[in-house]
Parts: sequence; structure tokens; C-alpha cells
Amino acid sequence: MHKFFVAALTFVSVISLTLSACSGKGDAVNVDTLPAEVADKAELESYECNADVIGEKVYVKDLKMNYECDGEDWFESNSKNEPESSSANSSSSMRDPDENSVSSEGDESSEQSSSSDIYIEISSFSEVSSSSVVMAVPCKTETEDNCEYGSLYDPRDGRTYKTVKIGEQWWMAENLRLDTNYTDADSCYAGGKWYDCAKYGKFYEWSLHYDPSSDYGNAVRACPVGWDLPYNRDWETLLAAVGGAENAGKVLKSTSGWSDGGNGTDAFGFSALPGGYVDVDDAAWHRSSPFDRVGTIEMFWSQSCETKKDSYRTYYYPYRLILDKEFDEADLKRGDLAANYRYHVRCICEECQNEQNSNLAVKVAPCKSESEDNCEYGTLVDNRDGRTYKTVKIGEQWWMAENLNFEVEWSACLDKSDTNCVKYGRRYTRGAAMDSAGQFSPNSIGCGDTYDDIVCSPIYPARGICPEGWHLPDTTEWNILISAVGGSSVAGLMLKSTSEWKPGENGIDAYSFSALPSGTDDDGLSFVRFWLSKGGQSVGRLFSVYGGDYAYIDFWASSKWNPIRCLKDPE
Repeated sequence: MHKFFVAALTFVSVISLTLSACSGKGDAVNVDTLPAEVADKAELESYECNADVIGEKVYVKDLKMNYECDGEDWFESNSKNEPESSSANSSSSMRDPDENSVSSEGDESSEQSSSSDIYIEISSFSEVSSSSVVMAVPCKTETEDNCEYGSLYDPRDGRTYKTVKIGEQWWMAENLRLDTNYTDADSCYAGGKWYDCAKYGKFYEWSLHYDPSSDYGNAVRACPVGWDLPYNRDWETLLAAVGGAENAGKVLKSTSGWSDGGNGTDAFGFSALPGGYVDVDDAAWHRSSPFDRVGTIEMFWSQSCETKKDSYRTYYYPYRLILDKEFDEADLKRGDLAANYRYHVRCICEECQNEQNSNLAVKVAPCKSESEDNCEYGTLVDNRDGRTYKTVKIGEQWWMAENLNFEVEWSACLDKSDTNCVKYGRRYTRGAAMDSAGQFSPNSIGCGDTYDDIVCSPIYPARGICPEGWHLPDTTEWNILISAVGGSSVAGLMLKSTSEWKPGENGIDAYSFSALPSGTDDDGLSFVRFWLSKGGQSVGRLFSVYGGDYAYIDFWASSKWNPIRCLKDPE
């Protein structure tokens, strides 16, 4: 699993060290957050395993076992209580297309020592023990195909993908093709060249932030609901299951399409094609085709990365799995700055287990149009101030159909107008939204305040500032809603109100969620962001609905002011 070591470029005497995780799920957590050991598994699970503590290890005394956080769950770790330093440089001889093109920010040999520089590394091969991996049995030959397949329906664009079970993992058996703005449905065009995206899939950038206007979609957030961009641990488990990294390239590559005798055996139905990669700098500076090495190499993004901090910003160096026509091995290796390259995406479903049809997204039929309203409504009375809110059922979830308007410290009306509070609800800082002071619930004390030293270990569902019996929704709950209304690419259109947005950007409010804009740009009210319950103390999470059809999970500073939609507690 992920293995951290911290190498200070110069000696700095510090009492506590703040780490930055790269999973796209948090930032800035103190290494002393977790205890070195706990009495039992129940005590361990009282500490949330999220991206803020990814790679941290805790010894469970009654089990006599170390457990490590992978960003979502605690798992058994074979490593020692004190993590050992290790190099992330791969020992593989495989050629790396960008190994000689690292920018000055990322070139360790050219770095100038600085007391403010901290380098944080996630090992390229973390400690996945081969003894703990279920070995996959080759299931495909030239004459027979006995692999276990399924299908994944992506409601965002209506595509269905072939999936395959390898060991205990369900993988997409083809590359993701969710449309990006610079392409049409089946082809990519850039630098005066066409590229067969129907065959090879789309190219994606790696970024912690999603920008729907970007020419390339964001790999970290590209996968359908219920699926995820794999971490290093997921890739390592796959490589171990197919017999080890040394021969994984041979058995994972497709049986055709690779040049110069580089075809594989595709023994497990993974069917990796040589789609090449995009070199953005090459396209920009040399005005040549950005589609490099098609037919000779394939690279897939990992969600794991390394970060380097200086006095001004954080630099990200994500990993990627490399398959090359000249080698039988597969190499999981740290890359250059993410801004320079675009690679392909294969999604993994760890929750699918043995389900043949591994799609977890559930589509809900629209219940409202211009002429009819068949939605299921309810009411919520907030006993704290007597206000009554309209609620609506979407799928199996009960949502407030209007924004919260409960006055607390660090909340305000849009433009400081009481009339706007009635119409748009109040806007809150993250600390206020999470009820950091614990006025209504102890579940999220200390969460959300940028400079608060209190350890934040939310217990979910986290009520936050919501009325009794309701809570601040988490990432999964928002994603269920996004999937239910058709996916990220249309959720904005479906959830936005039919009025109040700037010209041309009203929604159709097909589920009576009636999201009103509360943020402005030069042309008027154009977006809304709702707080989520998950996120670090210096980085908050939110659900954003922008102009156009998009809706998605994003990140925002905890000092910002955003409205709240509460979700009814599970019964």
C-alpha cells in the first residue's frame, strides 16, 4: 500500500509537520492526528480514514496487527510500525517518454535548498504482499475466452463499457471515452492530426480541480459513480494477480495493434491497446501533432502522486502505469508535472465484488416538466427557529428543496439583504456549515476552521448546522444524486431552477431540486456551490452547479461562503 517518507531538503527544526495528500480528497493534516496504537478495531474506526491521513499506520493491540489508511478504508499492513524510507525511482529499465523532460520545479538535481521546501513521496510500489493477493487464472487464449465479463453503463453520456474480473478486482476492459470539449463523439483532433478515440479512448489531464471548460477532462474525477481512478495499490494488486510486474505487460497487452512484434497475449481480458499519449508542450511549442507514440506505448493514470511544496505553491507529480511494445513488464512510475501530459483512464470498481453487471448507478425518471409535476414532496420544520422547508424525494433520498436559512455566527445573506435570505437561503463558512463549535452535534467538532488546531475526526452522518434528523451530505450522497439525475454532464441542467440564472443558463428543474444561483460573475448570477461534510481543515469540499449542463464535486477554501442543502438521515 501507500508508503510515505518525508525528505527535508534542508534541516528544519519543527514541532509538527503538515502533510499534503494527493488523492484529491483533502489537504493539510498534522502527522500527529492519529495515535501510534489503539486498543481494538472499534477504536481504530473511530478515526476517519480519508485522504488527510492516507498512508498513516496505527497498531491495533488486540489484533497484533498494523493497519494503514488508503484514503477510504483501514486495511491490514505488513509494514513495521515505523515506516521505512524508500526510493520511488523504479528499478525498471523501461524507457519513460518524459524522464528527461522534468521541469525545474520537479527536477530534484536542480532544486535549490530552501528551509520552506518539503518533499512528500508515495512509493511507486507500495507494500502489496503477494501472499494477500488472490492470483488470477489466465482465462483467454487464441482459441478460447473464459474470462468473467460484465458491463458498466455510464449515464452521463449513455455509453456502455465492457468490464472484466481479474482476481478479486473488477476493471473496465476498455478505456474511458467520456467526451471532452476539444473532441467530438468518436474522434480527437489536435495539432492538425486526427486520433481514433473510439478505439483508444479519450485523453485526460491529472488535476485536483474540475474545470468543465478545459480542453481535457480531469482523470481524478472522470470515472462513473461507483467506480474510481485506481490508486497505486490497485495497480499493484492487478500486477501481482497476473503474475508480477515483470511479465504483466505481456499478459495485459492486446493481441493486436502493437508495432514491431510488441503484441501481448491478453490472457486476462484487460486488452490494453497502444494508444500513446499527448505531449502538450510539444503541441504548443513545436506545432506538431500532440499524439505521440501511438502503436508503441500505453499509459494509464494513477490517483496516487507525490507533492513538492515551496513557499508559494504545491507541485503535483502523479504516477502512471506504463506498457511498452519493447518490454514484457509493466512499470508503475512517477511522472513529470501533470500539466505537461495527457494519458488514458481505466476505472476500477472495488465495491462490485462478484456482481456480473457492475454498474452501481441508478437512474431516476424525471418527475417535473413545464406542464406536469409528479414529484413526491414533504415538509421539514426546523424547531430551532420555526421555519418550514419544502422537501423532495429523488430516488431513495429525501432532500431539502430550498436552501437552509438558519442564522448562526459566520453566516450571511447574499448582498446583506434579508430578502435574499428568504429567497436564496443563508451562506455559511465551512466552519459554520460543519458546526465546528459542536453547538448541535459532537460529530464534527473542530472541522472546517482554517486555523483551528482541534483534531477533526467527523462521525458520519455529520449533522453540521442542519435541523435535527437531517445532515450535511457527504461525497457519496451527492454522487448518488448526480447519478440519479443522469450524471455529471447533465446534472446541472436537471437540478437548476427554471429562473433566476443569467440569460441562457436556466435549468429545467426536472426533479424539483430547484437550485438557485448564489454566485456572480460579470454577467450576473451564474453558479452555486453547496457545502459537503467531507474535507480537510484548510480545504473544504463542495458540490458545484455552474452555468450550462454541468454539476460536479469540487474543492474550495474553507473561508468561502456557500449555501447548504440538507439530506434526511437514513432510517
